[in-house]
Amino acid sequence: MKINDIHRSALAVLCVLALPFEPSFAEEVTVYGLTLPAFRGGAFQPAGTNLECYGFDRDARCWDGKAWRNVYPLGVRQYVLAKGQVDCMVVTKVTGDCWDGHAWYKLPLGTVYGVVLPANEGGAFRATPLPPDAER
Repeated sequence: MKINDIHRSALAVLCVLALPFEPSFAEEVTVYGLTLPAFRGGAFQPAGTNLECYGFDRDARCWDGKAWRNVYPLGVRQYVLAKGQVDCMVVTKVTGDCWDGHAWYKLPLGTVYGVVLPANEGGAFRATPLPPDAER
């Protein structure tokens, strides 16, 4: 290999490393909410929001017909101590985390019992979370 070939190879590696890196946070989630009536376009409205979603991508972002909107924050989660039951708008399937629109809560792993609220109460999943430092 010639010196010029080595320099070109090193430059190619540096160019690849310099590309903007956006980590993927895709995870399987259940988004709770309600289906809007036909006169409002039949969109899905996640519980606790005024979003009108006509589709979701792999990061559970909502397409409102104009732009992608985050339904819940991506990245590192800070868990909060629940004072009783919590109305979850999003529940992650693998980690069992609950997003109520303001904070993250830990749910027990496995089958979680609760109730899906009726449409007139927003359609969220009401459950009793664990303390933030609980072993799962």
